[in-house]
Amino acid sequence: MPPALPRTVAAPAAGMLLMLAAMGSFTTMDTVSKLLTDRYDPVQVTWARYTFHALPMLLIAGPACFRRMAATTRPGVQLVRALALLASAVLAILGFSLMPLADLFAINFIAPLLVIVLSVLFLGEHVGPHRWAAVAAGFAGMLIIVWPSGDGVGLLGGLVAFGSALFWAIGLVATRRLEGEDPRTTLFITALTGTVLLSLAQPFVWTPPDAAGWGLMVAMGLLGLLSHTLLIAAFAQAPASSLAPFQYSQLLYGLAYGWLVFGDMIGARPLLGCAVIVAAGAYVWWREQRVPG
Repeated sequence: MPPALPRTVAAPAAGMLLMLAAMGSFTTMDTVSKLLTDRYDPVQVTWARYTFHALPMLLIAGPACFRRMAATTRPGVQLVRALALLASAVLAILGFSLMPLADLFAINFIAPLLVIVLSVLFLGEHVGPHRWAAVAAGFAGMLIIVWPSGDGVGLLGGLVAFGSALFWAIGLVATRRLEGEDPRTTLFITALTGTVLLSLAQPFVWTPPDAAGWGLMVAMGLLGLLSHTLLIAAFAQAPASSLAPFQYSQLLYGLAYGWLVFGDMIGARPLLGCAVIVAAGAYVWWREQRVPG
């Protein structure tokens, strides 16, 4: 694991780049998850995401490193993070079985606003008017994409997506509280918690996968490992509130995957919304270079 970059003027830019990479990796993983929910129970799909996230860590580290990776000075925060991200993942994968990929991403993007509020309340971070404006602009871009929503996603789908967003925001704020912890420890505890809890449920939902199913499940888990590694690195470089607008980039990735994988066409209105989102993120980037913090 490479050492964290120093907290310098360049650190916010590094955090933003890492966040963009993390969102791309998460979207790829979510696309695989949606493909799998056509054939397997969402709880089984989530189990595969966590199991094939944890196993490579154990194989790479070896038995000698197991105890070291499990050691943490903040077990309470680690548990909160692990449970929050587990709840978010289960709800998101359930949502993929209830609605189109882009619709779930759109509703999930209430999460950056929730991160702003949580980071002020629990992290004591200062959020100035420029960051508030950028997040609001990103939210407006999301509304341009999804409003009007046509047939809609239904009350159940909307509640599932909002719940996923809320737990995701809690997990992000907990990640920020774990600054200074070994990233391998954070990754391992998150993966192990999800694997153990979801394994208990498998007798009730299990469908034997075929070769293609196993392959997609393994790929999904490895993408999860990569995604969380990038996410932890991003939050080591910049405040949660300054990274929040860059989560909107997942809409861009989602639109691309929706078109390439599921045949969703990209119209003028979604493209306009994406342009607003990109502009909001670019403004925060520019602002951080001139006035760090």
